[in-house]
Amino acid sequence: MTYYELTYGANGEATTTLRFNAFHYTDAVTRMSEAVVRLDADPNQWAAHVSLKRLADEAGPEIQLVAWTKTSNERPTIEGDRIDA
Repeated sequence: MTYYELTYGANGEATTTLRFNAFHYTDAVTRMSEAVVRLDADPNQWAAHVSLKRLADEAGPEIQLVAWTKTSNERPTIEGDRIDA
């Protein structure tokens, strides 16, 4: 059976790790998307990360599917200049 692992955290807090089987892959992707939106929108979360990977099994190696990292609260403007959030 294939398993997926979702990890996320911010600002040095403990990282949350959730595991999903192949039947719940859609739930893993939904939770990943929600974590990215929530952590990106929160101005107090200046160093956040979210990743989703397929764990190694008899069918193949571990594969990083998605990784997102937030390193500041700066946002680009339409003109391309950066502003603080």
